[in-house]
Amino acid sequence: MEMETYLISHALVGCLPAHEVLSCLFIFRMFLLNQFTYVATSLCWIALHSLLAANSYAMTYFIAPSGFDSNAGTSASTPWKTFEFAVARLNPGDTLVLLNGRYRKTANGHLSVTGKNGSSSNPITFKAQNQRLAHLDGDGMTGTMRIDNSSYLVFDGLQVSSQDNPNAVSAPDPITARNSHHLTFENMLIHHNNRYRNSHLMELNNVTNSLIENTELYYHHRHGILVYRSDHNTFRRLYCNSRGYGSIPGGFKNGHGAVGGDVCVSIYPGSDNLLENMISDGPQTPFDIQAIAPSRRNRILGVVGIGSWYGGVMRARGNTGLEQPVNNLIKDLVVINAESVGVYARGAKGTQCDQCTIIGSGNSGILADVEPGITGDGKSSFYATNSLSLNNKHLGFGIVQTDWMLEFPNSYNNGAGYSPRRSPYQVNKTARDPQLGQCRVYLPDESPMRGAGKNGADIGANVLFRYEGGQLTNIPLWDPVTGQFPCGAIVPGVNDVPGNSCFDVHQRLNVNTSGCSFPSGFRKRVAEH
Repeated sequence: MEMETYLISHALVGCLPAHEVLSCLFIFRMFLLNQFTYVATSLCWIALHSLLAANSYAMTYFIAPSGFDSNAGTSASTPWKTFEFAVARLNPGDTLVLLNGRYRKTANGHLSVTGKNGSSSNPITFKAQNQRLAHLDGDGMTGTMRIDNSSYLVFDGLQVSSQDNPNAVSAPDPITARNSHHLTFENMLIHHNNRYRNSHLMELNNVTNSLIENTELYYHHRHGILVYRSDHNTFRRLYCNSRGYGSIPGGFKNGHGAVGGDVCVSIYPGSDNLLENMISDGPQTPFDIQAIAPSRRNRILGVVGIGSWYGGVMRARGNTGLEQPVNNLIKDLVVINAESVGVYARGAKGTQCDQCTIIGSGNSGILADVEPGITGDGKSSFYATNSLSLNNKHLGFGIVQTDWMLEFPNSYNNGAGYSPRRSPYQVNKTARDPQLGQCRVYLPDESPMRGAGKNGADIGANVLFRYEGGQLTNIPLWDPVTGQFPCGAIVPGVNDVPGNSCFDVHQRLNVNTSGCSFPSGFRKRVAEH
């Protein structure tokens, strides 16, 4: 009866499924009755061992800035101290909880993960006990957090930063991930790169199938996120604001000088990446796609740029087909008051801009041309459907390409409407007041652009619902009552600056405020959902 008691007790605590326990009990009893041979019982024990291994319990451990590695590490009252000690003890399914406080290299070491692999069902998780109150505070000499040759890791709710340091030898990003796959970063707050080096807030280098979502990025003089030779990644519901954190004397020169950062998410190069519902607020370009190797089939969906340098850039970097962006899709893009061009395609092939809205750019709304001496394979092309360009200083739409088509474009109140002025490749073009009123990221009910486009679609962007995995859902992007964007926890001194932070960006976009209430179709879908 000893074995029966053992099996039943493990079934009760959830180690073994009940039907497996009953099967083993049946075999065991038959053996006791001399109906089965020793082999049958051995097979049962092998099955039992496998089941116990597969159903082993995941562990939760704790770390604190003032912990001790001699502690048990299994409770908030007995936390470990150093990341090196803690990371070495993590197995698939385990969670390391970071207690509140500031983690520094001198006391806690770096959060460095090398050769650690969870699984799709049992990832290894690094999670703040309270969102963004676990602060990994880097010194600018080396990276604050690094992941190498690892997979199925989750980082949730951490605050990660670096600082200016002229003594750094390399480019110490707050977060660097290399040669890894299936990483998840969510609810992160990342700020301050080292401006003395060519560093970014986050770099993905040969990283695939990973997700960065619900994350805020501040104070970067280069890129918020550099995507280098990385494919099949998703960047979802990010907020970027470089806050005028520009180049400094003696530092690494960026492309925008002292005014602010370069790009929120720079794909240089990469293919099959998704950018969904990002907001770039202030002096940095929301996204660019540049090719020194294949940069193909990336999709930019429901992205918003406010006061940016460019609204978005696709750029060839050489004279072969491998050195030009190819077949990249932009849809439901909103660019407001860009310093230069709203959407700029230079030597790119197959760029598609559908339902884009460009307002008030200092140069032109949409430009597609070829940079002298940088032609890709010589066959650049650009297409736009149901796109709206208004109040831009120069052209609404300017095209100098070997292959192009504008279908149902609307250029209104720009310095000039179209270049060329007339072409068979401009289909159903118009110059009509869209009557947006105070609305920016969606068309109000009374806009004549509603249903005026190709196949009865709207002309102009409607950024109202979330994109998930490249598909438009019925989940509201903005809070249906307050209009707020889904930002994370507020940290005083970082993301609580009125007029320059995520928490009130909806007010600058007039989302359900300042005379721009949600369209009736939005309210109806929300009620049905």
